[in-house]
Amino acid sequence: MRLLAITAVLIGAIIIYATFMFFHTGELSGELLSDLHLIEQKVKDEQWKEATREVEKLKKSWHKAEAWWTPSMDHRETELIDMSIVRVAGWVDMRSKEDALVEINVAKRMVQGIKEKESPSLKNIF
Repeated sequence: MRLLAITAVLIGAIIIYATFMFFHTGELSGELLSDLHLIEQKVKDEQWKEATREVEKLKKSWHKAEAWWTPSMDHRETELIDMSIVRVAGWVDMRSKEDALVEINVAKRMVQGIKEKESPSLKNIF
């Protein structure tokens, strides 16, 4: 009976943690996507100073997300997002509109991929 209670508590804790991470991942990825969208708009309008400010906000959002995601996700995925964000910052600093827009879209796709991979679905189970 004691073993059953311990097992039930562990399963409950795992379910609660998974649910928390799912919703928290949604919030973090939404924040990153919002930052990337703002940068994209500023780059399209060639508002480089504003784009640079948005890149700084993106970096802060990324550091927050990375702190949560790194312990529980594939490190290759988080490293790829990190490298993409570094490239976005570099292209914005160099004021290279086309390269920045391409890299922003790459970063957006990778962040969306994280959100999709963490969602509870049959595709992710099997």
